[in-house]
Amino acid sequence: MMKLTIKKIRLEEDFAILCNEQLELFIINPLGIQILECLSKEYSKERIIETLLANYEINPNKLNEDIEEFITLLHENHLLTLDEE
Repeated sequence: MMKLTIKKIRLEEDFAILCNEQLELFIINPLGIQILECLSKEYSKERIIETLLANYEINPNKLNEDIEEFITLLHENHLLTLDEE
């Protein structure tokens, strides 16, 4: 299970994440927004892929890579806690 530890702030059509610990602001694109929404519902990575494939015309392998990269970015910036922690 993955747990989000972030604050969300809507900025017009974009989305931002404020990390309270480091006071950093991250601007997220629409795909990132949907990944965040899935993570907030505690979806598994597989379910996130299924959900996004239903909404986007994207190569499943590329989508998997993008999700991995995004999750790693969130984790490295202390915005996402993974099960093993």
